Amino acid sequence: MFGRLSFQKKLLLMIMPILMAGLLLLDCASYWYINRVIEGNLTTSMLETTGKTAETINIWLKTLLLEPETIASTAMAKSINNDFRLIDALNVDRHKVLHEKYPDLFQDIYAANGTGEYHTVRQNENGDFTLFVGDISNRDYFRSVMSGGLAQITPPLVSRTTGIPTVFLIAPIHDSKNVPQGLVGAGVSLEYVKKMAESLKTGKTGYGIVIGKDGLIIIHPDESLAMRKNIVELEDPSVVELGRRMIAGGSGMFSYVYQGVPKVAFYKPVPIAGWSVATIITDDELFAPVTQMIQSLAISTVAVLAVIAIMLILAAHRITQPILEVCKAVSRFASKDFTSRLPMSSRDELGSLAHNFNSMAETIQRHSETLERKEREFRSLTENSPDNIARYTPDARLIYINPALEQVLGAKLADVVGKRPTERQSSPVFLEYEEKILSVARTGIPDEVEFSHLNANGERYDTHIRLVPEFDEKQNVVSVLIIGRDITQRKLSEMELQYSMALINAALESTVDGILIVRDGKIVRWNQRFADLWQVPKHLLEPNDDKPLLAYVTAQMANPEVFLAKVEELYDHPEMTSFDSLHLADGRVFERYSQPMIIAKEIVGRYWSFRDVSAHKRAEDKIYHLAFFDQLTSLPNRILLQDRLRQAMAASTRNENYGALLLIDLDNFKILNDTLGHDMGDVLLQQVGQRLGKSVREEDTVARFGGDEFVVMLVGLGRDQANAATRSEIVGKKILTNLNQAFQLKKTSYHISASIGVALFYGQQKEAELLLKQADLALYRAKDGGRNTLRFFDQDMENAVVKRATMESELREALQKRQFVLHYQIQIAENKTIGSEVLVRWIHPQRGLISPAEFIPLAEENGLILPLGYWVLENACTQLAVWATQPKFSDLTIAVNVSAHQFRQSDFVNHVLTVLEKTGANPKRLKLELTESTLVSNFEDVIQKMVALKDRGISFSLDDFGTGYSSLSYLKRLPLDQLKIDQSFVRNVLGNSNDAAIVRTIIALADSLGLGVIAEGVETPMQRDFLSGSSCHAYQGYLFGRPVPISEFEEIVQHRFGDGGKQ
Repeated sequence: MFGRLSFQKKLLLMIMPILMAGLLLLDCASYWYINRVIEGNLTTSMLETTGKTAETINIWLKTLLLEPETIASTAMAKSINNDFRLIDALNVDRHKVLHEKYPDLFQDIYAANGTGEYHTVRQNENGDFTLFVGDISNRDYFRSVMSGGLAQITPPLVSRTTGIPTVFLIAPIHDSKNVPQGLVGAGVSLEYVKKMAESLKTGKTGYGIVIGKDGLIIIHPDESLAMRKNIVELEDPSVVELGRRMIAGGSGMFSYVYQGVPKVAFYKPVPIAGWSVATIITDDELFAPVTQMIQSLAISTVAVLAVIAIMLILAAHRITQPILEVCKAVSRFASKDFTSRLPMSSRDELGSLAHNFNSMAETIQRHSETLERKEREFRSLTENSPDNIARYTPDARLIYINPALEQVLGAKLADVVGKRPTERQSSPVFLEYEEKILSVARTGIPDEVEFSHLNANGERYDTHIRLVPEFDEKQNVVSVLIIGRDITQRKLSEMELQYSMALINAALESTVDGILIVRDGKIVRWNQRFADLWQVPKHLLEPNDDKPLLAYVTAQMANPEVFLAKVEELYDHPEMTSFDSLHLADGRVFERYSQPMIIAKEIVGRYWSFRDVSAHKRAEDKIYHLAFFDQLTSLPNRILLQDRLRQAMAASTRNENYGALLLIDLDNFKILNDTLGHDMGDVLLQQVGQRLGKSVREEDTVARFGGDEFVVMLVGLGRDQANAATRSEIVGKKILTNLNQAFQLKKTSYHISASIGVALFYGQQKEAELLLKQADLALYRAKDGGRNTLRFFDQDMENAVVKRATMESELREALQKRQFVLHYQIQIAENKTIGSEVLVRWIHPQRGLISPAEFIPLAEENGLILPLGYWVLENACTQLAVWATQPKFSDLTIAVNVSAHQFRQSDFVNHVLTVLEKTGANPKRLKLELTESTLVSNFEDVIQKMVALKDRGISFSLDDFGTGYSSLSYLKRLPLDQLKIDQSFVRNVLGNSNDAAIVRTIIALADSLGLGVIAEGVETPMQRDFLSGSSCHAYQGYLFGRPVPISEFEEIVQHRFGDGGKQ
């Protein structure tokens, strides 16, 4: 190891250890002396300072203790057990003296007798003294003094008035026999002791403390410890040990570690109080002078050693420098730095060596620069080339690879140099690669090959390799140069192109569209579907020229000129895209789509697509016909008519011409269906549609609205309304005339008529639905006018309909809100009240009282008569039940009108019986009035219902008898109780002999059938007398009373006709 060091280092290693050893011995001796002497002086000084402070506190306490002893020795003190007043006076006097002598030192002065009772005086801010009395018999110091103890100092405590630590100086009061009979005490502030302790503060870390004889920390800079903690109860064991030593009353020095900081405590006792004073300081600050001396010594030693080392190094350098220069030059030369030269400053052996070395270096430098230049050229070419370059020995061992090839192989040259290809990877590809290298090395003939393998990332890698032999001066192959080029993307592109072409071919042949691609007038591609659609012979597709093909296709078109014009337009504007329909001469329909073919943002041809949509078009036409035309007559249906009507109204706005809507309904068409059958009805409807079409112009519209309703829409009727109405009427009458002609329904000749409602329109003043509604109202009027006629719509008609619709709505609301009331009209027989007829009245919120003649017919038409009739029946029965509890009215009957619609209900009987049961009414007091219209249909059912109800006691009256048609054979079979003569006969009975004869006949008929008879509408005494003379003794009319509410009716019965009608 030593032999490898330089001469200079060997020289330094021999001299330096000797010098360092001497210096170290000198430093050790100096450290021992400094440490012993200075540390001893510091310790002595700290102990003396602490001792002086402890002694000062001891003397101070002794001096202060004399004051209570002086008081205790006075005669006034000794009389404490006899008279406190003397000692109190003395205390006041001494208090003044002590406060003058020791300002702010003495707190209290007190005296206690033998039982522990004590008196103390305190001076307030005004200088007045106040006497306080207490008991200290339980205090330890009291018991100690009274048991023969000496004067003493009490343990410190914190004054409750000043908050300052305080002690009490206690002196016993002895009698003449030296027996304690009391004591004198003085409270003294320890503020002076605190200042003395603070005087012990040394440097930054030194401070003083005072502890009591029991270990209480009296003075401490940390307020959380002073007068709060006992030193022997702290957690740190080293601090506790310090406390024990101080309590023991000794003095000395104690080293310890507190919270990781080394400290030293110097402590001294205060004998009179049993206290101990200590000065505490950190090790670092106490022995800082020693540390500073040692540091100075070390710095001096290092400085001396450095100076000596520098001098030795300079001397060694001068001796060894020439040798080092030779070594460095040889080292640089060995590392191929051929520019290195040695200075020749001397003529000794070293100078001769330098001359010979420099000559050799110049020769080698010239050869090296030539080789480096050639190497740089080769490296620059290979390392910056994107191609993969390698060089192999003739036996196929690797000499060199460039960075591009390193990246492909995933290896550095150092990892693969000297290896054959098959040693890196034993695959057939690498075996073939190695054989190619050996072949070129053997024959000296260049070669090329393509390989596919996996690169370092496991990805496919394709390369084209050129193998070139390299020769020496003797034309021997010394190496084989490999140049490889990455052709992976080219191979992938070729595969993608093949795949894309396969997809395109599959798509072209599988699509339902015929595809043709043309470029510069040449056919580029087509699919079999194209040839099939156009039925093109293959010889027209084989040549690339598209003109014969275009001529062949054009010949199949229904309109060749339009087809060619579009083709020429697209060729003139190659950027255009087109989509349209082609109609062929054979009836087929093709969709044609064409767009430019763009490659690299350049239009290079045109793409044509053809699809046979003939079946789709036929289906669309059929759907359209189903949606918008009537399937029976092939006329436009309601939907198409409404659309055309809106269009006609819009056109009417533009050209300011009137139009008309004719709504046609066949009269009694149901009879045809019922007699000849629906198939004959369908034939008639078809023929009606044909005749309507021949009755109007081509621009007009004939539509079937449904059932046997047709609509004719006339347009362009001129700008004059009267003229438009006249022209509409002419067309309408023409239609009626044509429809009145006999229809040949197979072998049957049939006549039918029609009713027509006409509504004119001008522009879009009305909605289409409103116009149809108006035509329907006019049709209703035409039918009401006798059929086989024509009526125009007018506003009064619509107003009546609107009024009727409004009343119907209000009638429904009236039922819900109970706007109906019942009025009762009195019935008289032989001057006695026999009952009443109940009549319904409508109290309208706005119109007031509405007559039944106005709303009852409407209620019968819309079916509201059912709930209304049942409501009347239930309320009438309820009233009967009420009357049954009143003797004045219990014999009265109530007649209730029942409509035909109500009576025909299958549950009518059950409903009446349910109402009777629910209300508790007497059925014998209920009379149902039926009209003759009730008897027209289902006569047997009427009889069964009447019999069922009559069996329960209900009576029947035939209302308005004589106004309708009643068969006497039917009449005699009905279980009636009464006939009611209609008021229309009674009104003219005195002035019209026919009415008088009818009245007499009705009375006679009733008598012959055993039925009662009552006349309504009796308004005069003469009418009553005529009826009475004709044997009719029951009456109802204004002569006896109008229909009135129940309260007025009951009042009329009581006051006009006696007590309850029982005259």
